[in-house]
Amino acid sequence: MSKGKNGMKRIMVVFLSIMMIVSLAAASFADGAALSCSATNDQLNRGDMVTVKVSLSGAPDVKSMQLTFDIPTDVFTVDGGWNISGTIADFNKSKNLAVIAFESPTNINGSIFTLDLTVKDDAAYGDFDAVITPTVKVSSEAGETEVPCAGTSVTLTIIDPSCRHNNKTSVAAKDSTCIAQGWDAYAVCGSCGQLFDADGKEISEIHYRAINPDNHTGNTEIRNQKDATCTENGNSGDTYCKDCGALISAGSKIKALGHDFGAWITTTAPTETTEGEQTRTCSRNWQHVETRTVPKADHVHDLTHIAANEATCKDYGNKEYWVCAGCNKYYSDAQGSNEINANDVIIAPAEHQWGEWVVTKEAKAGEKGEETRTCIYDSNHKETREIPSLPETENTDAQTEEPSTETPELPEITVPENEIIENPDTQTEELSTVAPELPEITVPENEIIENPDTQTEEPSTETPEVPEITVPENEIIENPDTQTEEPSTVAPELPEITVPENEIIENPETANDENTAIWLPVVIIALLGAAAVAIIVIRIKKMTAPEIL
Repeated sequence: MSKGKNGMKRIMVVFLSIMMIVSLAAASFADGAALSCSATNDQLNRGDMVTVKVSLSGAPDVKSMQLTFDIPTDVFTVDGGWNISGTIADFNKSKNLAVIAFESPTNINGSIFTLDLTVKDDAAYGDFDAVITPTVKVSSEAGETEVPCAGTSVTLTIIDPSCRHNNKTSVAAKDSTCIAQGWDAYAVCGSCGQLFDADGKEISEIHYRAINPDNHTGNTEIRNQKDATCTENGNSGDTYCKDCGALISAGSKIKALGHDFGAWITTTAPTETTEGEQTRTCSRNWQHVETRTVPKADHVHDLTHIAANEATCKDYGNKEYWVCAGCNKYYSDAQGSNEINANDVIIAPAEHQWGEWVVTKEAKAGEKGEETRTCIYDSNHKETREIPSLPETENTDAQTEEPSTETPELPEITVPENEIIENPDTQTEELSTVAPELPEITVPENEIIENPDTQTEEPSTETPEVPEITVPENEIIENPDTQTEEPSTVAPELPEITVPENEIIENPETANDENTAIWLPVVIIALLGAAAVAIIVIRIKKMTAPEIL
């Protein structure tokens, strides 16, 4: 009987130890590594076997671990082993000590050990505890270090089939809460563990009551609480049960407070071309900002005077004007009161104003010359034109025949009264109205009369027939380059020129020195006659008369 009382004391101690260990284990689990265990059956008879599973959680990588078992060996025989492998994995049953080690730190969280307990045939009846205490070591730079790890235990009851139930303990009824079931009143035999209802009848299990969702323990919290802002409503917050999470009471709305703006602050100053900006900020929330536009500033002209500039043949000119650097507008006055169009001040380039033609290269026999005129506005602007080359002169060095010593007779040219005969190249003054009497020139047969300025081909030895040209009285024979009036269509009558046979009239510029004195007067007279003939021929050509060879 004393043995049974001692068993009951041991059961109470085991129960309290379990509660304390579970609490410590839970706290350790929250803080770090912890063991937990579960038994396949906690109500045992003599000869029964129970399996206890041991698990580890929250542990760092483990270098080694040791489990110490506190099991009453007069009640149970012990067996079991590790569920994991290591370099060392041993269970010393006589010392109730299990050891495992690893080559390197290893994660072993999970089921680690299985303990098999068999109730001895002579075991005492009552409740017995199997307590498991761990020692966990991890590896660090300083070596192996022990880390805290909560232990665990399991309570096993050995039922006495011949118990008289003289050691009953009554348990009062408990109401269910929102998270935990309550139970009806019952009693339990401290010797064999038999349960009894409130009426003393044996029952096989405790009668638990259903969860009561409305029975909160008072452990509440406020959720969804929100302060009112200047634009949004707030909420006093909903009351929830922290145990079951159920809403106990809804919060109430808090009306929005509205903005509380400060003074306007200029953030961008206006200019003459751009608008400015001002802002103000709500004192309740700096992110709430209002913005408004500031009108453009009045324009103040910054005028630059542009003097008048005459146009040239290549560059534009301009009238006098003033332009504002700020608004780029144009004004005709220094006060900027009379706006004008920018195109109104532009003066287009003038046409070239040419000077006189200047000979820049004299014409020579067989080589053209050149004359140039220059724009008075810009000396870089020039125009050029060709001067016809002079005719080639015959080589008189090869003359072998003696020239005629007779003075040739020049034809008589009669000019009507008051008629002016002009040289188109050099005539600048009014000539005598009476043509000079020229002597008749007789050219021997086959004699060639050459014009040193124009003769290029062998002329005919026959005297050409020249059409008669009649010049009316007071008619002026003008330079064909400047003729503006319609010329007379009647050609003057020319005297017949007889050239003696084999007579050669030479160019006085290339004649032999010994003949120069003899022929000089003759040549002068011949040149005057040739000039008169040339004028007449040119006149005839202009009138589209038959060509004179």
